[in-house]
Amino acid sequence: MTIPEQATAIINNVLSGLDDVNNNCPISQEQVEEEVILERAQVIKEYLAKQLILPGVLAQTIHGIDIDQKPMQKFTKGVLKGEAHFEIPKLILDLQQDTVLYIGTPDRRDPYFVYLDMSWSYHEFRIRGAKMPYVFIDTTPNENGALDCYLFNTTNVEDVTVTAIFQDPREPFYQNLRAAEGDTVVTSFEEFNDHTFIANDVIRRLSEKYLRHFVQVQKQPKPNDQTT
Repeated sequence: MTIPEQATAIINNVLSGLDDVNNNCPISQEQVEEEVILERAQVIKEYLAKQLILPGVLAQTIHGIDIDQKPMQKFTKGVLKGEAHFEIPKLILDLQQDTVLYIGTPDRRDPYFVYLDMSWSYHEFRIRGAKMPYVFIDTTPNENGALDCYLFNTTNVEDVTVTAIFQDPREPFYQNLRAAEGDTVVTSFEEFNDHTFIANDVIRRLSEKYLRHFVQVQKQPKPNDQTT
């Protein structure tokens, strides 16, 4: 099921459950879609922690991410030399290293080391692989709401491929669509279909959450204004 389909199912469940109480459901489609994305991330973390699913089943790939130049020091005076840089959508960071399965050349022959913390600065002191390409992912979203990735120990690299578990599963389709300008293949971000067992769990949890909330609101004692 797509994210919008999951949100619609949740709203329908809530409206059906409130038939005897109140048929007014003051929640929007956009609001529920954002809740679906957050709840989906929580479900994924729980499933992986219990080893009910493998990370590769949830991963999505973004092809042809262009490399540009950007300084790592974002707030400073003067002119800074830029580092090889690219952007990716936000990740489910609580999964640590499991969240990124591959960053490297588009042909997948040269995977790069990936760092999500400051341990990237010690890469040059590795006994083995110190000269190998590596990527540092700044986990703080930038001004575009994306994550800055800095690439080291490479030359003449024009683009990279990334396979990871993204927070919003629609974002990789956005980015692939932008990278495929002029291609005859048209991909819509709404075409992403979540795994059935994850979608069902998300729908169940959020339906119960909204129903509990609205039922409690209806049961709040009203002031006695002597009008009835």
